[in-house]
Amino acid sequence: MCMMVYAGADARLPEIALNKKVGGMYVVPEKSKKVAKTLGKPNVYYVGGHGGCGCSFDTSEDASLGESESEDERLDREDVRQLFAYVRRAAGSVPGGIRLLVCWAGEEGASIVAKPLPADELCARDAWSKLTERAGDEPVLVAVTIR
Repeated sequence: MCMMVYAGADARLPEIALNKKVGGMYVVPEKSKKVAKTLGKPNVYYVGGHGGCGCSFDTSEDASLGESESEDERLDREDVRQLFAYVRRAAGSVPGGIRLLVCWAGEEGASIVAKPLPADELCARDAWSKLTERAGDEPVLVAVTIR
């Protein structure tokens, strides 16, 4: 089962096309009414990583860093870096910030309340790891803003 990451906003967000040759993070429109209802925003996007899904954003089980890091772990870390940069830019440029839904595939329709979280706090590695770890147990919805 894959981790899923969705972004929603009142205004359109920048799209990043999926490039299977180059890899990396991508952001594409999401058409699921279930996801739109959960996010509570009119503009909804799926955010994927180099593996084609959101699993590369799950840092809750990162074990190795530095020399022993595998190529896949390095690509995962780069996807998370790109996600953080995207979230900071998007939250700062869209009135009211953005919302992120992080969950396992199939749990997108859960009824949950958004937890407000400033982008700088969300993008701290420890906070993101805790969020993805929690998303392993239950869907997580955060309202990301810029202070």
